[in-house]
Amino acid sequence: MGESGRGEEERTGEGGLKVDVEQRGEGSEIKDHEHDGHEHEHEDDEHYKNKGDRSDPEKPVYVVETLLATLSISIFPIFIILLVPLGKTANGKNTLNKKWLKVLLSFAVGGLLGDVFLHLLPHAMSNLEDGHHHDHDHHNHDNHEHHSHFAQTLVGVQVLGGMLLFFLIEKMALLVHSNHGHTHGKEKDKKESEDANDINTERFRIAAILNIIADIVHNFTDGMAIAASFMVSSKVGFGTTLAVLIHEIPHEIGDLAILIQTGMSKIQVVKVQFLTAVGALVGAMFGLLVGQSESSAWIIPFTAGGFIYLATADVIPQLFEKTDFTQSLKEVLSMIIGVSAMLLITFMEP
Repeated sequence: MGESGRGEEERTGEGGLKVDVEQRGEGSEIKDHEHDGHEHEHEDDEHYKNKGDRSDPEKPVYVVETLLATLSISIFPIFIILLVPLGKTANGKNTLNKKWLKVLLSFAVGGLLGDVFLHLLPHAMSNLEDGHHHDHDHHNHDNHEHHSHFAQTLVGVQVLGGMLLFFLIEKMALLVHSNHGHTHGKEKDKKESEDANDINTERFRIAAILNIIADIVHNFTDGMAIAASFMVSSKVGFGTTLAVLIHEIPHEIGDLAILIQTGMSKIQVVKVQFLTAVGALVGAMFGLLVGQSESSAWIIPFTAGGFIYLATADVIPQLFEKTDFTQSLKEVLSMIIGVSAMLLITFMEP
């Protein structure tokens, strides 16, 4: 857009509303994105920068759209869990064939790490870079590079912070369990193998709890993104909802694999998933109240750190137990499918 016409031109937003570009303060931003000699189209990314483009009379509409969309992404993927066939143990508990469980766990690893490196971290970088452009439109190129490097470093620190917190939670839980187990000192030698099994069971349980925490936080950011998207337009909102919905399907399968090994029944897993869905509703309401706030800039990398820890510390080690070539091949392929699903989703995002 030419600089002379910037204060006078109007454009029609995606929701059909005409918005004066200068009044919305986007003139300098558009100019900034043309500094390399080509325009960067960020029409659909406005929901990561502004509170919204839709006017107050439309508020009841996008509030209803946001809440319905959030409910849909919370409920629909749960049907995927109900469709996964499970066996029964002698005492009637749901179970998965050990080899089939490891294939699903491999898929969960691919989904978790794919989500981190193809979705969460790119969004975290984008959010910080967008904030940097708003604050430093008039700075020279050297300052631009300095602040860009600082933003990237900050994301790394936040990711490590998420990993460290999850490590500390698991460490403290294991210490509490270990101290409880050693209260019977005279029976310790007789129960060493039982204690080892108890520790493994406890690790599965802690991993499940950490997974639930990470899912709640992750769903919170999804709810915020959906709310902010509908505040731009219905088109952007429904596009974001579709991307999040598809994104949740592999997550639900991975969650089932992680939770079922703790002894939960399928119905219990569904109840847990409803609990994590509360995070999305809270995030959506928070997003409607304050727009896409700066808080998502640290929530997203923190969640990424939690997912990295879950995948590498709690799930991957289980894939090394009593394996053979055919089983290993299935697990590798399953992991690749998990990553590929997340890669496909990145191309479908609005």
